[in-house]
Amino acid sequence: ATNVGAIAEIVQPEFSGFLIDVNDRGSLVEKLRYLLDNPSLRQTMGQNAFALVSDTFDAEANTMRLLTEIKEVADRQSWLTRQDGQHSKWQRAAQQPLQNRG
Repeated sequence: ATNVGAIAEIVQPEFSGFLIDVNDRGSLVEKLRYLLDNPSLRQTMGQNAFALVSDTFDAEANTMRLLTEIKEVADRQSWLTRQDGQHSKWQRAAQQPLQNRG
């Protein structure tokens, strides 16, 4: 992959792929040939990349991380509590387990 934007946060060099400078065609050709000549490395890197992306971009896991963050913020913020002392809908949502949501 070319080393631009957030790609460097996703591709882990030598583990899940190679990072190549944008205009470095020589390195691109070199890495492609290297992968063509090393099928086991190609397969391992592909599996590593798949696992990394699956773990990092799993919708349910990301939702749970986000809800945990929301709950932590909501627990610290008294302005989210209504005047009658009841929790706001955001606090209730953050406290409700994901599997119980409609």
